[in-house]
Parts: sequence; structure tokens; C-alpha cells
Amino acid sequence: MDRKRPLMDLCKSYNILLLDYTNDPKYVHNDMYFHDGTHLNARGADEFTRDIIKKFRKESIIQ
Repeated sequence: MDRKRPLMDLCKSYNILLLDYTNDPKYVHNDMYFHDGTHLNARGADEFTRDIIKKFRKESIIQ
């Protein structure tokens, strides 16, 4: 069973944008972006923030 599925279904039903980076090859197993197995380091946080801002602009959430 996909544990993310209920959240994905809920977001879809309310037309809420869900950004899922859990399988993004840019971040998965890329040690240069992580302090440990789950927490971004400063470089990773900066890069991830840039990616989120690009996505928000593309979706017209921000200008």
C-alpha cells in the first residue's frame, strides 16, 4: 500500500498543489545536499528552496 496515497487523494479532492520530492533523482541519495539521512544541509536547503520557488512561480502561486 502506498502510504502517501491518502494525502495525495485529499489534496486532489480539494485542488491543493502537493509537491512530492521523495523520489526526485536530484535529491535521492545525493549526499552533498544532506547533513544526515533525512535532514538537508545549508547547500541542500538553498537548492531545495530555489526549486520550490521555481515551482511556485510556474504554478503562479508567487510572482
